[in-house]
Amino acid sequence: METTGSNLDATKSGVVLLLAMGLLLAAEGVAGASVDVEASEWDEIPDYSGSSTYVNGASELVVTFSSWNGGSVPLEDRVASVAADEYVPNSAFHGDLLAAEARGLKFRITSAGDVLKYARIVLVGATSQRSWLYNIQVPPGQTVTNVIPLDYALWIYNSSTKPAYTAWLQDIHDVSSIKVYLQPTTAAAQSFTVGDFYLYGDNGVIGAPAQLTPGQRGALLERYGVQQFENVVADKGVDTDLDGMNDYQEIIVGTGWKDANQTFESAIDSSGAGLSITWPCNGESVYNLSRAEDIKGTFVNVQVGGQVDLIPTDQEVAQGAMTRSDPLATGPGPYYYRVVRKGNR
Repeated sequence: METTGSNLDATKSGVVLLLAMGLLLAAEGVAGASVDVEASEWDEIPDYSGSSTYVNGASELVVTFSSWNGGSVPLEDRVASVAADEYVPNSAFHGDLLAAEARGLKFRITSAGDVLKYARIVLVGATSQRSWLYNIQVPPGQTVTNVIPLDYALWIYNSSTKPAYTAWLQDIHDVSSIKVYLQPTTAAAQSFTVGDFYLYGDNGVIGAPAQLTPGQRGALLERYGVQQFENVVADKGVDTDLDGMNDYQEIIVGTGWKDANQTFESAIDSSGAGLSITWPCNGESVYNLSRAEDIKGTFVNVQVGGQVDLIPTDQEVAQGAMTRSDPLATGPGPYYYRVVRKGNR
């Protein structure tokens, strides 16, 4: 299973908070993705060489490295290590992540610097003090979204021998900190910005569909050299176009795994009567739109023209996006939406 998600805040009449779920689904009966908890502050773990870190707003972190002129500190010790909600009581970013229903991390990072020697998320077990590492993508001069499932197979360990799965399970039930760790390769002044740092919940499950469309079959063959999802055994986590969704996920939901402008995320327009939700579509898929008034509540299908199975028009297929309105969303809210790629046409 893979998980991912995205969020968008919108306001209606200045008071209603709306959360549009980026909903990445493949098969009927699979739930949509949701982003549950955002880091509220960042706490610096001092580095060795005097580079500075500071918080810009509640959810954005800017890590700045001043130029390095040598001296007694080696270049390889020029690092920044910053923890999410390290000193926030009862934060979901430490303690039992599974009890908090966390299934992964998602965040964006912008580079105004050179290629980094190391760019990692570090998860530390409280009792064991084991450090689990996940290498993140930070291409110079770009903004990318990293989606990191809490999947033992995808994390590496800080030594040559990776502990057994039982050790991983112990540590994600007992986390002391989740850190962003950055280490430059050069002595130049540079900076990196981290924002929208979320733990997402277990709603965001992507399951491979039982029946493949011609487009999915062709994309699988081009990308992996196979014609069935179950035959993909390597490189599932590779994100060729650096848009935050790995290639495997993009083939499932029908977006372009080589096109960074295609990612399965939703948007809300609250300017008219009710609300309009827009999401990417293709001519091979059927979608459902559902709504809840509590993020952990029950999602109920929104009927559009008396239908819950929503099929894009030819014009929408040509545009690559479809929009449907929820005329019943006129109260004080809040409203939470989920879009599901239910299956094939």
